[in-house]
Amino acid sequence: LFLIINNLDGDKFMLHRNSLRILQAICWFYPKCINENLQMTLKSIINLFRKTAPTESGELALDVITQFCKVVDRELCIDYLLPIIQNELNDTNNSNNGRKIFAALSIFDRVIVLSPIEWLMNKINIFTEVLISAYKYYREAMRSLIYLSIILNNDSSFLNKYCREQKIVEMMCKENDFIDWVKSHRMQSKQ
Repeated sequence: LFLIINNLDGDKFMLHRNSLRILQAICWFYPKCINENLQMTLKSIINLFRKTAPTESGELALDVITQFCKVVDRELCIDYLLPIIQNELNDTNNSNNGRKIFAALSIFDRVIVLSPIEWLMNKINIFTEVLISAYKYYREAMRSLIYLSIILNNDSSFLNKYCREQKIVEMMCKENDFIDWVKSHRMQSKQ
């Protein structure tokens, strides 16, 4: 795993494709190893979306993200992920053109959709604060708010302090694309 992460963090982009395939296999066959090195692995996956990395590396990483999120300790992953999102929001130079926040929110979406509703409700205020902050700069955060509302049975009350965003969520959570995505991923969590 350490060799793979070293390759992913490096600038030898030709190694990214094979390293991602191996990382995906490690997720399938050795999820304990992923969880034992969760923070490092998470940062490495998100780092594939850095401005200097080829777009193809990020696109290939999206497949790995799906598998990664199925095996991670969800609570720990979110605990590591929220500061990464906050750091990207604090990057006033936008040095990664929003690519890393896109990756972080993609992971966030795939973790929350697999999470129990009770746990989400315990964390909803923290999630709302971070996502509203992110939405000021990145539209992808709205997608996450919409998914949260759908997962919570179309409850948008967590957005009561944010009337404009709440109206958007209430309107968009009726869209089939969002509903179907949540349904298909929540079904996977029950298997």
